[in-house]
Order: sequence, then structure tokens, then C-alpha cells
Amino acid sequence: MNPLKWLFSKMDIFEGHIITPWKIKKIISQSKDVFICDVDLIDESDLNKDRIKRIKENKWVIKIRPFEIPELPQLLLIKSCMVPNSIEFPSTYSNYYNFGTCKDYHWYVMKKYVTCDDNMGLYKNDWKKIAISCLQFVSKLHKQYHVYLDFKLENIFFNPTYHTYIIGDYDSVSQLTNSTLEYYQNDYLFYYISKGCYMEDKFKSYKTDLIIIGYLLCKLYYNEEWYNSTYTWEYEYTCNQYRTSEINGSVRKELINRIIKERNDQINEIINTNDILKSYFKIINEFEFSDNYPSIDLYNSLINLFK
Repeated sequence: MNPLKWLFSKMDIFEGHIITPWKIKKIISQSKDVFICDVDLIDESDLNKDRIKRIKENKWVIKIRPFEIPELPQLLLIKSCMVPNSIEFPSTYSNYYNFGTCKDYHWYVMKKYVTCDDNMGLYKNDWKKIAISCLQFVSKLHKQYHVYLDFKLENIFFNPTYHTYIIGDYDSVSQLTNSTLEYYQNDYLFYYISKGCYMEDKFKSYKTDLIIIGYLLCKLYYNEEWYNSTYTWEYEYTCNQYRTSEINGSVRKELINRIIKERNDQINEIINTNDILKSYFKIINEFEFSDNYPSIDLYNSLINLFK
């Protein structure tokens, strides 16, 4: 058995487990082989009193993942490039407190935030702030020739201290490629079709990130829990039904074309009732993207729509 799975199957052993310099209190989230846990600082040997005070005044969680899910390198790229609206580490002085490896897994510690997906209704009026946070994030990330590709509510965190929004979960961060979506397996294919992608477009591209942000904003602002709207996200549920299915050839192509048509009809219905979103997609669709970093003016023009 994988040592990581064995460790976390033993809850009495896991709670109180020491991952230096932290002591794990309890698991607060578990998905596949990913664990997020409350932690307390127990080793203060490398910190002065002010730094100890700062850490103890905040709540921290540790994220633990097996090596085969390589999120740590992407996280370190983001932090080294000072990408805005990324997670906050406990220490700006010593990485000993921020991340490390242990047996078959790696870990990092971040400030404990509120997940927007769990409290979606609370943030509906902040959809413009969320838009600006996402665009500021990708503007700097794209300068490193990397894309994020996974904007969704469960990856957007709220920092109540500063009333700001943070983008987390970096395992999907990738370098630009020229490959198109049609060559990916169904789990990727149907997921990204639901996010606005087309089969023939370059998948890992600047435009993909900006389109996915636009679809997130549509869902956030027009969620049917808040409005008596006829708009639904049926194509997302349809895509999820086929993500792990073995569909190939002409059947797959016909199914994808039908889903894309339904998706476009629903998105156009939304865009045509909101001038900001209409302008957002108009700017993106008219811009000529390449493998070079787009002009900073593109990101500024998109950000300015939401101010």
C-alpha cells in the first residue's frame, strides 16, 4: 500500500502527527490523495519574536500531496515571480516553515482562507473584485509563459482580513504548448469544453485562461440560486457525464458539436444581457493571440471593465 494512503487511513495516528516544524491538528478537507489539515507551529527555533507573533496571530493549513501530483514546483514558480493574489506563506524569512518533502509526499503551508465555493452566495456582489483578482494573477503568470487553466470557484479563496480574493491550487499550471484539445483524453476534453474551449484551438494558451475566467464570471454572476433565471448550466452536467466514458470517433465528434452548440447558445444569452461581459468577450475574441506575451494593455483593458 502507498505509505501516504496508509498513513492517512490511520486517523488516530495521523492526528497529532509531526511534519516539522508543524503539528497536524485535524483533516479539514480530503480529495483523492490530497489532504488539507489545520496545523499548529511547534518549532520556533529559526524565528525571532516578531515572526513568531505574526504566525501565531493567523491560522494556517498544510496541504499534503503525493509526488505524482507535482504542485510544489508550480507554486515555487508563482512565489518566485511574485504573482499577485497567490497564497500567503507563513514565513518570508525561511522556507523551512513553508514547504518540504517527507517520504512519498510533499507539503506546503498556507494561510487559512474561506473557500468561495462553500459560501458562493456571500460573494455574488463581489464578482467584479473576483474578476480583477483573476486577471491580475494571469497577467503576471503569463509573463512567465505559463497558464493556469483551472479557474473555478473552489480554487478562489476569500481573505477576510483584507477583503481580497486569492487564487490557489496550482497543479494545473503549465507552460504554453501548441497542442489542441482534440488530442486529449475525454476527462480533459469534456471538462475544458464546459469551460469554453474548442477542439481546434491551442489548449494551453493565454486565450484559454481568459475565456475560462469569462465563463467563471458568467456562472458566478448569473447563478440560478440567486436569480429567477431560465439560464442553467446543463452542458456542464452533460460534460461531466461523459468525462470518463470511452467515446471515440464520429460518435464523440457529434456529441462534442452538440454540447458546444448548447454551450454557445446559453453563454450568448447571458453575454447579451450584460454589457460588461459582452465587452469582455469582444475584446478577447478580437485580439490576435500568439505564443508571445500579449500586450499589458490587453490585461489593463479587461481589468478596467470591472472597476
